[in-house]
Amino acid sequence: MTTPVITLTATLQDVSGNDIGSTDSPAQMRIALAGFGSQIPRIAGTSVLARVGPIYVPATGTQISTLLWGNDAITPAGTWYDIALLDQNGNVVQAGLYSIAGSGTVDLSNLAPLVSAALLPPVGQLVEYSFVAEANGTTFNLPSLPIAGAPVWIFLRRQKLSKSNGDYNVLGARVTITLPGGYYAGDLIDVEYWQS
Repeated sequence: MTTPVITLTATLQDVSGNDIGSTDSPAQMRIALAGFGSQIPRIAGTSVLARVGPIYVPATGTQISTLLWGNDAITPAGTWYDIALLDQNGNVVQAGLYSIAGSGTVDLSNLAPLVSAALLPPVGQLVEYSFVAEANGTTFNLPSLPIAGAPVWIFLRRQKLSKSNGDYNVLGARVTITLPGGYYAGDLIDVEYWQS
């Protein structure tokens, strides 16, 4: 296998069945690979995955699609995709975790979210929190307390930060960005985490 063999498609609509997004104001599907831990994710014999997301696929009022490596083709085993839908204002509407395997075209509306005790806390609710920084800084508080030991994903300027690389740390509901310079006024910060 030398190229991705899965095409992920999605049609983003409002509750009235109208397609959302336009060329001037696109909605988006955000995709990030997760679950590879301390290993570098790779396609054995083909490549290492040096960019694991997030990638943003714009929705301009028509069906969107993107090529993906199947989770069954990625080493280490047990990876999954964190897929979020963003409205035209950049707000996260909903997110879910998905394992995608095999080949061919797969529509997001036909995928069941991945719910596994190995991936998620036994009890909890996924919280999507987004804000635009009003001033430069290095710390901010989450609106609720994450479940101890559960993952907290931080996206700064639409780039996923790495906790294992020391980009940030979380103590209670307080998040500290340890990247040089922290964040700046006007930066978009997205956070996903599990609360009890």
